[in-house]
Amino acid sequence: MNFSSDIIQTTHYYLKFFVSSAEHYDELQSDSLDLFEYPLDYEIESYGDYFMDEEDSQEGKWYYTVVSKDYEFHNLEYEILEDLFMEDGLGDESGRVSQALTGFYYQLEDESLRLTGLLPNDNDGESQRMPPSRTPTGRLQVRNTEANTLIPVVGVKVKTRRLAKLGHGWTNGAGNYTVNKSYRYDVHYSVSFENQSGFKVWNTLLDINPRLLSENNNRQRAFVLDLFEAYFWD
Repeated sequence: MNFSSDIIQTTHYYLKFFVSSAEHYDELQSDSLDLFEYPLDYEIESYGDYFMDEEDSQEGKWYYTVVSKDYEFHNLEYEILEDLFMEDGLGDESGRVSQALTGFYYQLEDESLRLTGLLPNDNDGESQRMPPSRTPTGRLQVRNTEANTLIPVVGVKVKTRRLAKLGHGWTNGAGNYTVNKSYRYDVHYSVSFENQSGFKVWNTLLDINPRLLSENNNRQRAFVLDLFEAYFWD
């Protein structure tokens, strides 16, 4: 099935908000936005890299995120950086998306990644099959160094990102989580120490670099946080 180029329209905005108080931050969090302290179009060369926006000041800090085009903005300073055409905005009024339209979007996305040099190396051949979409799931734990036991991290936010596609999930009583987005390629993970009960450590975000864990034939990711380190638990 062929699609007209007219279908390619702005569905989302990539932007940044200037946050000058905890109240402003909470306003954005109440909209379930995934906020990042660094630009989403920057490549992370190594986990733990530090980014300082040149426009940050003692009065506040810029946070980067993606919102739908019909987002109702708060009375906060913001700057739209790019108009986006994203899969989330393809559905009809009931949210349904045809398989043909999804396939068209993925082909368009892969060609964009190829032209910009961002297509993963394992999918850079024209004969390669289009990778399936998967939903990140996993487990987050901390190590009790005295008892040498693992304790689940309960009710914290796990964030995933692939370029401007953002997702998140909350850990349950066992430390397990499932994020609200699916991806076809590897994602960047981070843990925000803010739980569903409202407790948070201001500006605390831990980037983690996972490896794959095979458990009961399910593809999952498992992390252990040891003091201020994050590493794969095998």
